[in-house]
Amino acid sequence: MGLRIENTQTKGFSVNLNQTSTNDYLKLFPTVYASYAKNENNSFSFSYSKRIQRPNFGNLNPFRVYVSSNTYT
Repeated sequence: MGLRIENTQTKGFSVNLNQTSTNDYLKLFPTVYASYAKNENNSFSFSYSKRIQRPNFGNLNPFRVYVSSNTYT
């Protein structure tokens, strides 16, 4: 068994809007592995782990970034 705790803090700033966006959160990521050998030819195993796929910071920043006067992301 295992448990990982992650504390995340992000801060984004929009120059165009002069606004700041912040995130601050704590998340738990448990992991469990179990195995049972019924006999020398048969065994059973189970595993569970919580994972996270992180987006890049551009996806977390809620503000528009202007590429030109007609285009933004």
